[in-house]
Amino acid sequence: MQRTGSDQYLAPLEAIENISITSIRNAILKHQNYHWGHEVRPRNWPRSKLLIEQAPPDLDCILVTRTPISEYDEDYSPAEPIEFRVTKNGEFLVRSEFFANEYVEVEELIKLARPYLSRNGAGLAAIDYEGSGSQIYYFIDFWLSERGNTLGHAYRIAEGLIDLVHCFLGSPINQDIAVDILRSGKWQIFLGQPESPWLEVKSTPYRLEEETEKYELAKDICSMANSKRGGIIIIGMKSRKRNGIDTIDQITPIEKGWKLTARYKSIARNYIYPAPEDFDITYLEHNKKCILVMQIPRQQEEMKPYIVYGANISSKVKGSYFSIPQRNGDATVASSPAAIHSMLAVGRALLRSKNPDHRSD
Repeated sequence: MQRTGSDQYLAPLEAIENISITSIRNAILKHQNYHWGHEVRPRNWPRSKLLIEQAPPDLDCILVTRTPISEYDEDYSPAEPIEFRVTKNGEFLVRSEFFANEYVEVEELIKLARPYLSRNGAGLAAIDYEGSGSQIYYFIDFWLSERGNTLGHAYRIAEGLIDLVHCFLGSPINQDIAVDILRSGKWQIFLGQPESPWLEVKSTPYRLEEETEKYELAKDICSMANSKRGGIIIIGMKSRKRNGIDTIDQITPIEKGWKLTARYKSIARNYIYPAPEDFDITYLEHNKKCILVMQIPRQQEEMKPYIVYGANISSKVKGSYFSIPQRNGDATVASSPAAIHSMLAVGRALLRSKNPDHRSD
């Protein structure tokens, strides 16, 4: 790390991301003990109390640059809006900084940040801001358990927090923080968001008393499992066509039903082969309203394609058929015969490459 001031360092993320939080904190405290001639002992301040506009005073901070080590220049490498801080009582904090062209209520930021940080094993420490009018800089400090965590892990949590706030301020939603927005209760942020390869919405639950609806549910889940990064399906939002693209334009809350969750999971297990791993269903409540969120994580490539038992032919599900649904933009489509043949041909070619003596009958 390059010292850039009496209490600042600058370091490439590439050089420090694998360093443990404990190691870096102890190193800074050791240096300060030597510099000031007296011992500074780590002493945790009460984490249960959120300090608004009163962040704990800093002892030292590490500014981070994404510049590769091979190109790093201590004078010209730009610092990112994320830094690591050690307070005067030895507490390690991470600071995320963002710019807003209008004032944002601190309470709104608290509601947004707390669920996200909690899900990532972190806690909100302080929120501060400076400036006014159309130039306001906000600073969100959070603490993170030191045990087993590295600076790289802390940095990625801070990146996600900044993305979350930017979406709240009007930036497009990305897949990585979509569920965190939903958990925060800021469902209105999704209004105007187009459906995509990773996002599908339905205004009402699937009608599982109908065989075609069971097939539709399995098909939608399966298509996300076959996509590159997985995806989410939200029940409780309605979309309509805008310029040929399905776009979310209404929140349509549904009633909570745990039996529905169990039945959806049963269909994912029994109608899809192989069953998608880590498939999760969650009811999210806000102001006595409810939506259902199905998360299909990114699946292992070697397990693809995922296949749905049956096919919808003339409004009837034919169990003797199968289909391989894929996401195509904001729509779910069945794989063509040519695409299926290509998958089979590639698989057979791979078998031959691994076993040259293999011959088909």
